[in-house]
Amino acid sequence: MEQSNLWPEAAAKLWPQVERVARENGLILGSPAAAECITTECLTESAEDWWDQWLAACSPSCEFEFLAVHYYGCSVSDLKSMLDRYAAKYGKPIWVTEVSCPSDSEDEEVEFLKKTLNMLDTHPDVQRYAWFSTRTDGWLGTTPSLLGPDLQRVTRLGQIYNQAPKTK
Repeated sequence: MEQSNLWPEAAAKLWPQVERVARENGLILGSPAAAECITTECLTESAEDWWDQWLAACSPSCEFEFLAVHYYGCSVSDLKSMLDRYAAKYGKPIWVTEVSCPSDSEDEEVEFLKKTLNMLDTHPDVQRYAWFSTRTDGWLGTTPSLLGPDLQRVTRLGQIYNQAPKTK
């Protein structure tokens, strides 16, 4: 496994330290970011399961101002449904800290990006969002990249992202 991949209980034990650093530095604090399980190596069945276990393990509670969410899929309706569900369940504003469509089709990426930006800009519970990523490879492939392989050229997707009106 890669990244932090902390069990919810382990993250809850560390959370008071995160809260202290945020308070001391005047930072707003988001939840740990979780994504739906799309591989066979997952700590929990879903992002909701992870957050539920994390919140249950916090004593007396984990303080956070917004829910940090990742989404890797190509369905705007699934993304919207997920965001609606999270907003209703957790009652916090949402920051989509990573969103991407793992596709080999540039046209599919472009269509997803355009529809997604419109939905995120108008979603009442989404405060912030960011495309993932400037440069990708591996399981996401290179199609979702905002920059070309040389990091000097903005891709078609990057041009659309840069030119889109930003309301959040």
